Amino acid sequence: MNSKDKYNLIRLGRKVFPTRPHWELEALQAQGLPLYWNKEWLAGELRRLGSARRLAQEWGYPWGEVARFARQFGLTAPGHRPWKATFVMLDKDLVKEMDQASKAAGVSRNRWIVQALEEYLAHEDAAKAQGGSRLTN
Repeated sequence: MNSKDKYNLIRLGRKVFPTRPHWELEALQAQGLPLYWNKEWLAGELRRLGSARRLAQEWGYPWGEVARFARQFGLTAPGHRPWKATFVMLDKDLVKEMDQASKAAGVSRNRWIVQALEEYLAHEDAAKAQGGSRLTN
């Protein structure tokens, strides 16, 4: 399926889907229409593959349309990232230290991070030039 066909399917889906809220899987297959128009099939594939992007890659569908149908069917959860909550919880003290250091330096937190990174990279370059070891804690 080339990209022109994919976008023709998108246009067709936008025209046909609102008038036909539930497609049987057999009808979709018989007419050569995208299987993600069937809620049960889409839910099963999302459970199996884990994401709309993977589903789209495996089946050759436009991933934005797969994600749109998943949202329309209520199959997507809000963007929960468990690692993000863990990261924030683990680094609260570090963020406080960075805030204190940046206030002492009279710059924003982001600017302080950039300056610290630039200093670290300069130290690494100097150590490499001298044949020394990397900076360690």
